[in-house]
Amino acid sequence: ATLNSAKTLRQEALGLVHPGYLADLVVVDGNPAYNLRFLYSFGALTLDGEGEMRRTRGVVYTIKDGVVIDPDALMEEVARMVARSKRGAAPSVVEEPFVTEGVASPEGDSGEDPPDRR
Repeated sequence: ATLNSAKTLRQEALGLVHPGYLADLVVVDGNPAYNLRFLYSFGALTLDGEGEMRRTRGVVYTIKDGVVIDPDALMEEVARMVARSKRGAAPSVVEEPFVTEGVASPEGDSGEDPPDRR
């Protein structure tokens, strides 16, 4: 939270993590000031309280404009997009909107692969 920066910019709805304020957050498993690798999507190796090696989760959640983004679900969606692209079904953001699995598009997209547009 950057309250003084928000005040300087006269943005009263920014600067605090508080109800009614706008905030984008990245929730990580570890302190990035200790190890920047905690910001990696796959985490980092670290020692726990007993001195045992463990892997952190890295970015646990990202919250953008009030929408919680689960990195595991996002990576699954990326894998699906890559697989579709390898089959020659490239996504077209010009002809149809980008909609992730499980979210209905305004046109009622069935979630099936789009026709080949080559």
